[in-house]
Amino acid sequence: MIKMVTKATGMFVLGGALLVGCGGQKAEDTAVEQAPVAALLATVTLSPTHEVTFWDHGDGLGRVQELFDGDLDRDMPLSLDNIGLEGRTLAQIYERFAGQRVERAALDRLHTLDLRVAEAKQRAAGEPQQPALSEATVTSETDTVPRPQGTLASPGGDLEVKQGAAACNEGPGFSALADASAFAVFGCGNGVAATCLSNRTSASWGFDEYLSFFRSDVWNQSSCTTATWNITLRKWAGFPSFGITDQALVNTRLGLRVSGRQAFTASGHIAFKATMTSDTGMNPISFAVHRTHQ
Repeated sequence: MIKMVTKATGMFVLGGALLVGCGGQKAEDTAVEQAPVAALLATVTLSPTHEVTFWDHGDGLGRVQELFDGDLDRDMPLSLDNIGLEGRTLAQIYERFAGQRVERAALDRLHTLDLRVAEAKQRAAGEPQQPALSEATVTSETDTVPRPQGTLASPGGDLEVKQGAAACNEGPGFSALADASAFAVFGCGNGVAATCLSNRTSASWGFDEYLSFFRSDVWNQSSCTTATWNITLRKWAGFPSFGITDQALVNTRLGLRVSGRQAFTASGHIAFKATMTSDTGMNPISFAVHRTHQ
């Protein structure tokens, strides 16, 4: 499914197609597996530029996706950042967003998924932990424009400089400092995020494992080009197959000035990796990760 929503500042694209992902380990150690097609369980449209969707990826893995205009909707009182996923079921989150517009069939589907999520957590609690990965790391391209001191917290890691297509012109209304300050609040929670970057041309975080909660927040700051957002799931298999498989859960292209959040239920020995890249390779994006370890 590809859905396009046109708005005053451009267009955002929801990519329902799932692509095969790649892991950070050697090819001979990591199998790449076609992800099962995610089932769309519910949709709440809060405005022409603000939409929340609920997805079932199978095996007790649920996802809430929120896409919105980074200028028009970032201060809205009803958002995934305000409601939160931790400590709440997917059905409860849906009811908060939908309000008086709750659809009984959608609510029943989410209740069923919540039961599978709880069962997956119970199974994971009884499984022995596998050998741990090294700590998740963040990489990004160098800043495209100056950032305000003290506004953004970077956990470090190697910075990689890459070359892409020529940057398009953001125009006289673009303010790197204003964008960084805004994303530090609505994307990073004023220092709550595990990593928080703005005015980069690409950024990546992962793999982060043994989580009870994972959320990726991004913003395509550009007013002249799109950006691509990917999230990959890594799973460890026990007897009799053993081994590691990677599955691409999200492959989404964000339109002009569009921001998004992807929040996942998590249990057991699985890990997530999030990546955001300007489609020119040269225009600004913002990137944050929130997670809780088991």
